[in-house]
Amino acid sequence: MPQKSEFDRHFSPAEQAKLAVWLDEHPHVSVDDFRETLAARGLAVGRSTAGREKKRIEDLGHRMRRSRQAMDALAEGLEDRDDSQRSRALIEMARTILFQFQDAVLAREEGEVSAKELADFSRSLKDIMSAARLNQDFTDHERRKATTEAAERGAQEMARHGLSADTASAIRAAIEGAG
Repeated sequence: MPQKSEFDRHFSPAEQAKLAVWLDEHPHVSVDDFRETLAARGLAVGRSTAGREKKRIEDLGHRMRRSRQAMDALAEGLEDRDDSQRSRALIEMARTILFQFQDAVLAREEGEVSAKELADFSRSLKDIMSAARLNQDFTDHERRKATTEAAERGAQEMARHGLSADTASAIRAAIEGAG
């Protein structure tokens, strides 16, 4: 597998994200100023490398900002939804992000996936599937609970209005899906 660039070896993804935020907050930083910032952080690179990495980190910052804006819009759009709808939306979003990550990993120049990346990817898929299953179980439980409560209230009202116990029981069974 080809070696990582000097920049990637020196700065972890988290540090690169911090640089992206810094560049986003300081949009008028020149390539020379960026190069000096890298040197101050222990990485001496040429002007062309600094320019290339500055562009790459700015692109990362733009993607992070768009992602943040999308998350804010999603959160605002889901305010009036119930928990199961919000959970389903978040699971689908995580699934989409994971597959976009997969595409990005497979499209990069090296073209190879490390064992750690594959393990992380597999763990993420397992977690998404587990979250989806838990969400479905919770939703099913809540529906059954609501149906039972509605049937009980209905039976009480029917008895209060003089329906026989047998008739009320038959209606309740029909409501609960047993009849």
